[in-house]
Amino acid sequence: RLVGVRIREERLKAEMTMDALAERAGLRGGKQAIYHIEQALNIGVRLGTLYAISAALNISPFSLLPPVSVVLETTGVQMQNDERLAV
Repeated sequence: RLVGVRIREERLKAEMTMDALAERAGLRGGKQAIYHIEQALNIGVRLGTLYAISAALNISPFSLLPPVSVVLETTGVQMQNDERLAV
């Protein structure tokens, strides 16, 4: 869901319709594919799709990913004090 929200934010910031984004990203599903991603109706977004969407939006694919702290908070995963995140 978090990635879909970020895609929607960036799409709206770019003043792009779902149809235009789908076409620029080369997604066969068109507007419906973007809708499904933004609304988190799919299980997840394939890495290649994420790269295509980010290229169509002219942004880094990493800018579409939520911060690790948000992911940990929303999933309820607890890290031990001695665990480190690789960057």
